[in-house]
Amino acid sequence: MTTPPIVSRRRAIAALAVMAITAFTIVTSEFLPFGLISLMANDLGRSKSQIGLLVTGHALVVMAISIPLAITTRHVPRRQLLTATLGVFVVGSLVAGTSGNYFTLLGARLLTASSQAMFWAVAAATVAGLFPPEVRGKVIGRLFIGPSAAGVVGLPAATWLGQHLGWRAPFLVIACLGAAIAIAIFFLIPSYHPSSGGAARGSAPHTRRFFTVLGVTVIAIMGSSVSFTYITPFLHDVSGFASDMIPSLLFASGVAGVISMLVVARFLDRFPRGTMAVGLTLVGAGWAGLAAFGPTKAAAVALFCVVGFGMSVLVGSLASRVLQVSPGSTDVGVATHGSVYNAGAAAGSLLGAGLLAWSGPRILPVVTSILLALALGLLATEPRIARGRRT
Repeated sequence: MTTPPIVSRRRAIAALAVMAITAFTIVTSEFLPFGLISLMANDLGRSKSQIGLLVTGHALVVMAISIPLAITTRHVPRRQLLTATLGVFVVGSLVAGTSGNYFTLLGARLLTASSQAMFWAVAAATVAGLFPPEVRGKVIGRLFIGPSAAGVVGLPAATWLGQHLGWRAPFLVIACLGAAIAIAIFFLIPSYHPSSGGAARGSAPHTRRFFTVLGVTVIAIMGSSVSFTYITPFLHDVSGFASDMIPSLLFASGVAGVISMLVVARFLDRFPRGTMAVGLTLVGAGWAGLAAFGPTKAAAVALFCVVGFGMSVLVGSLASRVLQVSPGSTDVGVATHGSVYNAGAAAGSLLGAGLLAWSGPRILPVVTSILLALALGLLATEPRIARGRRT
């Protein structure tokens, strides 16, 4: 049985905080096209659908390289690996912030995508391995406050900054933040062999449950990406909000996401399937409500907050569940989940681009809610699917 690296509780908490900030920064960078889509399209002479494809390309890279990176770096100490990962992220962000055309920007986004793939392949197991196994879900919940906060502070602030200083400015700010984080990671993350981490293996490995989680993930994230990639056109064209209101709406949804992560963290260890079901139900209901009541501003705000609340529950519970049921190395399990997650994101943003060009933004949440219902149905069948030999 593996044991956690020997670090003080204070250092473990500090490392968790830095990793949450890293996740915040990486997710903010990933989401930048959502809030800046109109500015980028106008400046680069591209359609909104083409800018949306930056998200597709980003997701495709993460999908393609997560597992190979996890396998090839499985013997690299985490301190050095994460520091180098942030270095690549900084370079990609700098190139994006100085790019003068669409294809340079695309190349920069693919570079940052590679750093994201590496980070998410090892982040959860790294931080969970610093704490006792019985609080693993709670630790993952705390880690995912970072991505949730990206919707509260990161994306609204980046959108506001882009509207006032140009869309390139947020990328340059993120590059500076990434450089500072790399230094903090080097001093706080202990240098240990990955197999020595307390979360190197799943706490309840089960092959069939693992593949069920993968299936739920790809359907749910595909559905969510259909609409969220193009949330700015939806809120502007369907709900009738002015462009300068979009950061405030993203902030409101993000606040709901942070609150949900603070609440749900205590339930991830005890009710893994239940929290997944709650997340799927809330996200699906929120998008279904937007499909029906999107043109009503008050309803749109409330329902978008429901989506933000539910999405944090869903993403956190999926990540925690993967650490529980991964049938082998959690690094490979998490990387596989990351590839599937981003396959869903790529497919969803691509489908959303086609729907947006064909019929406009009003149809997007309709398709999203249908796919979320399918994911919930698959989760409901997990007990039957799981019957059989455990691994």
